[in-house]
Amino acid sequence: AGSSGSASAPPSIPAGHQAITAPTVGLTFAVPQDWQDLNALTEDQKTLIARVQGVDPSTFSQKLASTDAFYGRFSQSGGLSFNSVAVAKEAETSSTPPSQASLDEIITRQGGTPTGYSTKPSTYGQAAVDTSTAQVQGTQTAGAVIAVPTSSGTYVRIAVTAGSAEEVDTIVSTILSTAH
Repeated sequence: AGSSGSASAPPSIPAGHQAITAPTVGLTFAVPQDWQDLNALTEDQKTLIARVQGVDPSTFSQKLASTDAFYGRFSQSGGLSFNSVAVAKEAETSSTPPSQASLDEIITRQGGTPTGYSTKPSTYGQAAVDTSTAQVQGTQTAGAVIAVPTSSGTYVRIAVTAGSAEEVDTIVSTILSTAH
């Protein structure tokens, strides 16, 4: 006890948050306490989320199946925006964060517009953060793709969506400060 400064102690989970783990890539981080595991929802609930996101329910189910962990909830900030984090199943072996071009390409492929790339410190080194906006059902939503380094020398991609850029920043900061 008392060795909280050691590198081996995992970061603590902030109040009002829960720790989630993406099992394939082995990354654990915090999300708000009231977020749900979207893979555990009923088909009716998944259909509702798909409709809000403007996608076909079967497309949404495929998206869920391709993620290692997918948590979220409807935004409190009015409207029907959906706040979520989706962890990619495959990790990229690299000693440096992915480039802006590679993250911009992911955002563009998903129909978003990149708005800014930066690197930020996280538990195992520099993470890359590429923020974006997208039109979903005629509403502007905010998002980010972040690449978080793991203890095993890989980078894991996490897609974040929220109703506002401020919400995205808060979610990203929590992930980077708790990822291990």
